[in-house]
Parts: sequence; structure tokens; C-alpha cells
Amino acid sequence: MKKIILSLIFIVSSLSYVAAQTYTMTDGSNNSYNTCSGTFVDSAGAGTNNPSQYANNESSVITFCPSTPGDLIQINFSQFETEAIGATLFDYLEYWNANSNAGAGAGLLGGSLGAFSITSTSPDGCITFEFTSDFSGRDLGWEAVVSCVTPCTVPVANLDTTPVDICGPTANNPGSLTVAFDASGSTANAPETVASYVWDFGDGTALTTTATSTTTHTYPSSEGIYLASVSVIDSNGCQSTNAVTKLIRVFPEPDFSGTPLTYSVACGASVSLTGVVSSQTETQTTPVFTPAITELPDGSGVSYQSTLDFTGLFPTSGPGSTITAGCYPVLSFELEHSWSPDLEIELVAPTGQTVMVFDQHDSGDGGFYTMFGTCVNESSLNPIVPGCVAPYTVVGDGTGVDWTATGNSTTVTTNCGAYAGACEAGDYYLPITYNSTNPFTAFNGADLNGLWTIIITDNISSDNGVLNSWGLTFPSSCYSALETVTPDLVTATWSGGGAVPVGAQSTTSTVVTDPGPDLCPGSVVCQGTELTNSPTVGPFATPGAYTYTLTVVDEFGCEYEQDVVVTASCSCILTLDTANNTQAVCENAAIADIEYTVGGDATGATVTGLPAGVTGSFSAGVFTISGTPNLGVSGVFNYTVTTVGCTPNLSETGTITVNAFPIADAGTDGTITCTTTSIQIGAVTAAGFTYSWSPATGLDDATISNPT
Repeated sequence: MKKIILSLIFIVSSLSYVAAQTYTMTDGSNNSYNTCSGTFVDSAGAGTNNPSQYANNESSVITFCPSTPGDLIQINFSQFETEAIGATLFDYLEYWNANSNAGAGAGLLGGSLGAFSITSTSPDGCITFEFTSDFSGRDLGWEAVVSCVTPCTVPVANLDTTPVDICGPTANNPGSLTVAFDASGSTANAPETVASYVWDFGDGTALTTTATSTTTHTYPSSEGIYLASVSVIDSNGCQSTNAVTKLIRVFPEPDFSGTPLTYSVACGASVSLTGVVSSQTETQTTPVFTPAITELPDGSGVSYQSTLDFTGLFPTSGPGSTITAGCYPVLSFELEHSWSPDLEIELVAPTGQTVMVFDQHDSGDGGFYTMFGTCVNESSLNPIVPGCVAPYTVVGDGTGVDWTATGNSTTVTTNCGAYAGACEAGDYYLPITYNSTNPFTAFNGADLNGLWTIIITDNISSDNGVLNSWGLTFPSSCYSALETVTPDLVTATWSGGGAVPVGAQSTTSTVVTDPGPDLCPGSVVCQGTELTNSPTVGPFATPGAYTYTLTVVDEFGCEYEQDVVVTASCSCILTLDTANNTQAVCENAAIADIEYTVGGDATGATVTGLPAGVTGSFSAGVFTISGTPNLGVSGVFNYTVTTVGCTPNLSETGTITVNAFPIADAGTDGTITCTTTSIQIGAVTAAGFTYSWSPATGLDDATISNPT
């Protein structure tokens, strides 16, 4: 059984009804009426509680066309009961969206359908019915109201489509993830006005409806590409059908995986920092509907429907904009339901083409009680407490398994985290790939861009279920308009290191193709850059952790950092503990002790270059230089202290300057000085001189005078 549910032709209420008339479909008749009102009944007559039944072996035709040109006939059934067992229809009402029953019909109505409606899709607005009953078995028939609806003159959505580029949240200069949208350019056909705006932000969040033309939305704190769209609804309830989108790109950070994060080096050595960083590809994801558990209504002919917006994911015209055999979708859904013969599942393309993917089937394993899921809650009828859903996949190219095939169900049940109770006994459809009831050839020529709709109809009371999620995927080669970005990297620069800074740097750039992690859509080739900058740092004289930062800037000005730590470990330790390794003294004057810490694997130290009288000694990890330069020893002494017993041995240097004493000669008047508190006046060979000296502030002064 197939029911057409109009989802993409938007309609408004018809003209007021005129005097109601009853149109009875009597056996053997073939009548046509131009009307926009009345009651349509089977041959037994009107009345919801009328116990009369139509006759066996009936065959009749009736056509309704709108009395107002441009309108569409709508038939609203309040009841429908014809002879059927399961999905097998013995008495049925076939219909055509046309002014006759020529050619293939649009669908069959039969069984217990309850209340539902059908609206003509014919350009002339007409609909034709043909009733057939077999030789035995009858039912109560139907009663319906005939009316007309006027197709919408749809409003036109408009949106500020300026792309928004955002440096990701891990950048040094992240952009704001809150994006403003403006659809104030949208219009409606007078006298109607735009009443509401329906926003799809492209990131998987639920549709948002606003009464105003502006709004904001905050995107996830991660890289991504989103195509936001808006549709508008006018004051008469008509919704726009044009596609208008706004691109939001949150750029991916570069790949630093080629840059080692740590190095170990011995004191006295240097190391080369390997800086390799590559572009990354970010590709727009396809829509997936992932709501919370959604209850499917239980009732005769009651439908649940949901849409996914694929606007902008495919070319808008020409090759690739419409469906061909190579671009059939794959439908997936997660479902739990207590009786499969209850359900019809339809998939509707953006331009209205409809395919029945599941038509009240039962598995071919001999049971009459097949269920969806891995565990149906035994007490789920009232109220609904969901059991465990199972994932199902449906294809339209015949590569799956038929719903009615043997071996496609199991009696084994499995609980889940959401439900650990008792499971209803019976057959459960296996979570595998199934063939659509009707092939997807009906989608040929349908638009790929736009709203794709799933319709799940519960035809029989007393059983229910839940839908957890659903989605569509198309072959990757079909997504030639899917947005993607691979930012080129422009600069890669090292900094930091503290006492051991980075010296000369040189960066090289090479092209990388399809670097990932996202795939490039269709036949698109994604190209970026890989930068290499590997400077040498060191030598490291002292132990410790030295942090260097590699800063990368991409073509959009987004800046990213990666810290690298060099740990210098010294088997030799030699550290000056006093700040007096440069001294000046006079002969025979003691120097101030100079001390070094000697550690690590070092067993001691040696020193060379000291003046006579000054020595070095090692004790308890301290090497001390001390002593008094001998008389007659003067000059500049550059010394070197070197560790002993470790690798590599370390050295420290210093300078001791020893000043010679001044010598006073005969005939000399004046003052002579030395920088110590001791002074030696040299021998004077001329007789008759007197000598005296006395300390002055900070100096020792010697005065030599002529005889008196």
C-alpha cells in the first residue's frame, strides 16, 4: 500500500465551501465533477457508524476537478476500511493525480487506514479514483470530505551570504564562534508578509524559528565547515523553496606531529630542533539527524516526518545537480518498534519524488510478529518506555537483502545501556543492509540540493516504537560542491630558550596533497604546504629544561604554537660559587679564596695558570683556589679549572693580576703606591737620604726626601 503525503508543495486553505453534496461511488459508474466541496463515499453510503458495506465485484471510477482554476483537489478521509490481510489488499481504491485513470496510478489505498488526506499534484488540480472489490469479503468502506486548496505563491528567502572565516579556538588569535545572521532581504508576495524565519545553522543542531530577520548562533569549539541556510514562511503559511546559504569556516590547526616535543642533550653539546609542520584539510560534513529518542505515534495512518537540509552540498545546476544512478542515497536509521507490519517508511526528495523504502513487511522466516531493534520493551505500549534500537541501512540499487527474505531476522535479543528489562519474544530484523521496497529509480532527475524527508507512518493501532536517528549519505564523488579548505602555512619561526637562544634559522616550504585528516570531496584535490625549520641550539653549559616555541602562521593570519623542551643533563658539574674569579693583588699579598662547586660524576678538578704561591685544592665537592703570590712574581695570570673523572670534562676560567712593588731610587722625590697594605722600599745606593712612610686612606704612601 502506498500513500502520497505532500511535503514540498505548500498549500493554503481553499475558497469557502458552497452547498455540500454527496458523491457516491456506485458500481459501474464513471463520473466526473467540478467542485470544491462535498462528501465522497463508497457505494454503501455516508456515515462513520454506517454498518452497511460495499458490494462484492464492484468496479467504478470517479474524477474530481477543482471548480476554481488553479486550485488543487484535496480529499480528507475520516475513515477507510477495505478488505485486506496484512499487506495483501483484496479490495482497494487506486488513484491518479490526473483527470482520468489512464496510465500508471499514483498509489493504492486499502486495509484499515483511519484518517488521512490526499492532495492532487496534477497541473489541472484533478484527481481520479477507481474502486475494485473481489468476489468475497467486504468492509465498511470510506467517507471523505472534498475540498480545494490554492497552491502558494511562495515567499523568497534572502540572506547576507558573506562568508565568515574564523581562526580556531586553539589559535593564539581565535575568532568569535558566535556568528550573526541577517535575512532582512527576504520578501513575501503582497498582501502577505514574512511571518517567520526558519534557520538551519548547518552544525547538526535543531532548526530554529524566529519572528525577526536577525539572529546569532554559537558554533562548536572545534574546527569545522558549516553551511547555514534560512527559509521563510509568510503570513499565509507558505514557505520559501529557494536555496540561500552562508558559509562559516572554522579553520583547522596545522599538524605538528613531525616536530618532536622533547630532546635530551649532554652539557656542553648542541642539538638540532626538528621543526616540521603541515597543512590540514577540513571538509564540510553531511547532515545527520540525531535527536533525543523520538516517540513514533501509534495510530491508524498517523505519520512522523523529519527533514535534512542538503542545500549547497551539490552543484546548483547542470551535471551533478540532479540524481542519476551513480548518486543514489543510502538511508540509515536507528529504530525500535513492536510490529513491523504496522509501518510504512518513505523517503522524499527535495523536488517531491517519493520512494516507499519499507511497506508493512514481515520477515520471510515464518513469523507474523517481526520487530525492529534488539529488544522491545514488553510493557512499552502505555506509556512508551523505549527498548533498544538497532541500526538499519537501506539501499536502492539492489545490493542489499529483501525485507521479506529468509534469514534476515533473529529471535536472539540484546539489552542496551538505555534498557535492561525484559524483551518481547519474537523475530527481530537483523541490523543489516536492506533493499528498498521500491527501487530508487523514481529519484532519477530529482534535485540533490534541498530538504530530504523521511516519513514513518503507523497504520495499525496497539503497537509503537521510537526513532533514535536517521541520515543520508551519497557517494563521495557526488559531493563536488562540498566545501573544503586546506590553509597554506606561511611562516614557521622558533623562539625562546632563555640563556641558550635560537640562532640562525632557515625555513623551506613544500607542497602537500590531500594531507587529511578529512577527505577531499569528489574529484577535488586538496593542496597545502609543509614547512621545515630545523635550527641548531647550544651548547648547553648548565643543566636544566630549556623551552623553545615553534610559531606557525597560515594564509588567513591564524597563529598557532607548539612548545618543545630540551633537557640538558650534565655528568660533569662545575659552577663558580664566588663572583671573584677576576682579582688584582700585590706581590706577597693573599688573594681572596675563589670557590667552585664540582659535582655529577666528577671526582675532582685541576687548575693551570696560577701564579707561584697560589694553588687549588678539592674537598667535599668544592674546589678552592687560595694562597699568596710569591715576592718577585708579578703579571697577568689566566687560569683554567678543569673537572676530573667525567665526560665531557668542563672548564671554567679566571684571571689573577699580581702587581709588582715599586722601587725608590736615589734622587727621587714623590709618592709611590701599591694596592696592598704592605710596601717594600728598594735599596738606595746614594748616601745621605732619609726615608719615611705612613699609611694614607686606602693606600700606603712612601715619601722619599732629599737630605736636609
